[in-house]
Amino acid sequence: MYDQHIRDQDAKKFYNSKEWKAARVERLRKDKGLCQQCLRERRIKTADMVHHKKPIREYWELRLVVAYMESLCNRCHTKIDHSKL
Repeated sequence: MYDQHIRDQDAKKFYNSKEWKAARVERLRKDKGLCQQCLRERRIKTADMVHHKKPIREYWELRLVVAYMESLCNRCHTKIDHSKL
């Protein structure tokens, strides 16, 4: 639903790009595949996704900068995304 109704087409194209997929793999590797928010809360959980710390709509030029990303589990990513609504 999100992809069909909310995500803009530039972002959709970006998330399907080989550049994003490579950056995503790099961030997961750097974070050893673990959710960084869970680690801050002293829990160990596998990351399911990579989150942009700065929204790509506002910071398009940083979309592939691995330093501005973090690995998160679905639960933590949902909490972050919903807190911005």
